[in-house]
Amino acid sequence: MEQNEKLSYFVTEKIVTERADLFITKKFPQFSRSQIQKLINSENITINSNPIKASTEIINKDNIEITIPINKKNKLQKSKISLEIIHEQSNLVIINKPKGIVVHPSKGHSNNTVVNALMGMKIEFESNMGETKPWLIHRLDKDTSGLLIVAKNKKEYEYLIELQKEKKIKKYYLAVVSGIPDKKYATIDAPISRNKSHRKKMSINTSGRKSLTTYKVLKSNSKMSLIELFDQSINQMLARSILTSGTTLLALIALYVFGGEVIRDFIYALIWGIVIGTYSSIFLAVPLLLYLNINTKDKREPSAKTVESDVIA
Repeated sequence: MEQNEKLSYFVTEKIVTERADLFITKKFPQFSRSQIQKLINSENITINSNPIKASTEIINKDNIEITIPINKKNKLQKSKISLEIIHEQSNLVIINKPKGIVVHPSKGHSNNTVVNALMGMKIEFESNMGETKPWLIHRLDKDTSGLLIVAKNKKEYEYLIELQKEKKIKKYYLAVVSGIPDKKYATIDAPISRNKSHRKKMSINTSGRKSLTTYKVLKSNSKMSLIELFDQSINQMLARSILTSGTTLLALIALYVFGGEVIRDFIYALIWGIVIGTYSSIFLAVPLLLYLNINTKDKREPSAKTVESDVIA
C-alpha cells in the first residue's frame, strides 16, 4: 500500500517571530502559499507534532513536518508556454521567467504557470511529492521577470536550499520607481507588512517584520528612476563580521593582558588591525562596492536593457 509522503524542516534560524504559513512557504518553494494553507487547515502540517494555524509563530528549534496525502495529489497539466533556458546541466536548469506569469498553479491559475510550462518542456524531473514535478528553489511575483533556479532532483534541491539558507546565493533586482531617491546609494532599514488598504502591496509598518534593502540608482529622468536592489546577504554579512571580529578581539585582549611584555606591542598592533578592518568592512566596503558598480559587471540582465531604453529615455 502506498504511503503518504513526509517532509520535515528543523528551524535553526534565530527568528524573533514569523507566521507559519509565510515561513513554511519560503522554506518549501515547491508549494504555493495557498497549498500550504490547505495543508495547515487539513492538519497535514505540524510543529513539534502538534497541529497549527496559519498565524502560528515560528521560533528557533521548532520541528516542522509536512504530510502529503497520496489521495490528494493533482496531476499537473503541461503548457506550451515557451521559457528561455539560460543555463542547463545534469542536475539543474536556470530559466528566464517573463512578467505576467504566475510561478505555481493555484486557485484561478490552474494552468499556464511556470510549473506547467516546465512540465511541457523536454526536461526530466525526479518524482516530487509523489508525482513528477519541478523542484523550484525560489519564486518570483507574477509581474516580476528574472532568473529562476530549478533543481531536477531532490538531492540537488536540498543542496541548493542549503546554499540559499547560508546566504551563498546572492540575488539582485532591477526596479523602476517613481521620482528620484535622495541618495544615489543607501540602505533602507525599516520593518514592513501588508498594506491595509492594498493587501497585495507591502508598506513600512512599525509592527511589521524586519527588512533591509540596499539600492543603487542606475539611471533617472525627471519622473522615474531605474534602481538596482541588492540581496539582504550584503547586510546580513555585517553581523557575521562583527561576531567574528568580536571573538578574535576577546582572544587578543586576553593575550595582551596575560601574555607578558614580550608580545604586548605585537598584540596591540593586531587589536588595532582588527578594529580598523571591521570598520572598513562595515562602513567602507559596501558603499565602495556600490559606487564602483562591481556587482553589476558581466551580469546577464535581458530585461534591464528593455526597461532602461523604454522608460528611462
